[in-house]
Amino acid sequence: MVTFGVVPGLIILRYLADNAGIAELGIDAFKENPILFVAILVPVFSALRLAKFNVDERQATGFRGLPTPASALWVISIPLMVEFMPFHMAWKPENVIVDNGYLIGSAIGLSLLMVSDIPLLAMKFKNYGWNDNQSRYIFLISSVVLLIILQVMAIPVILSLYLVISIVSNLISKKNEVQS
Repeated sequence: MVTFGVVPGLIILRYLADNAGIAELGIDAFKENPILFVAILVPVFSALRLAKFNVDERQATGFRGLPTPASALWVISIPLMVEFMPFHMAWKPENVIVDNGYLIGSAIGLSLLMVSDIPLLAMKFKNYGWNDNQSRYIFLISSVVLLIILQVMAIPVILSLYLVISIVSNLISKKNEVQS
């Protein structure tokens, strides 16, 4: 809960506070800037996600909703991108990454994804055959290529790819079940 919920919430809170020019966080900061409360969503929904995962028997071979480590990785990538991104680009991506819109959108989007009922791919291999693990292999190979090309900027792209591949894989599985 602390690693995958509280720490990401504190990262978002620190950036939102910095954007508002708040040096010290306290009750008055939250009263004057209610937008800071958005940062609390991540720890709260992480706790809900972990509680749901512990009692949901459907999650033995896959996930229902975004796993908390994936959510935490998305948030932790923000300071990594700010620190290590090559800023020789024509546009300034660091301005987008720490923008309130991106931070708030990330907090709300990740929170909703964590408690959603969307079936997502688990990286558990029963065997190493291509047919049974096609989606996993595509995801892993794509992730390695993205990491080589984009380096730290690849993290949110990889997590977005994870969602897309999971959803497409589930749609294909459902289609195949209907045809059988």
